[in-house]
Amino acid sequence: MLDIDLVIAGVQERQPDARCEQVAVKHPGADDDGLWFFERGPEWNRVQVETWNGMCPFLIESYAVPSSRRCATVRETIDRVVSLLRIRAPA
Repeated sequence: MLDIDLVIAGVQERQPDARCEQVAVKHPGADDDGLWFFERGPEWNRVQVETWNGMCPFLIESYAVPSSRRCATVRETIDRVVSLLRIRAPA
């Protein structure tokens, strides 16, 4: 099991209405498919989790917080994503 799978499960356990979708690429193996988006709905913040291999560390970005953050562990990543998902989307 990859760390990203643990993150997805942990986020959905703590934020049951959260959805996660991995970026679909046109050219598997050539395009970067290491992006996952977490969201709760249009009125909530959208969170991007990036990793090249599905394992820690993860780079976390969102529309609500202008700076990215590197998370070194699964637990830290879950905490950060859940925290960001609870922010209302910027207008």
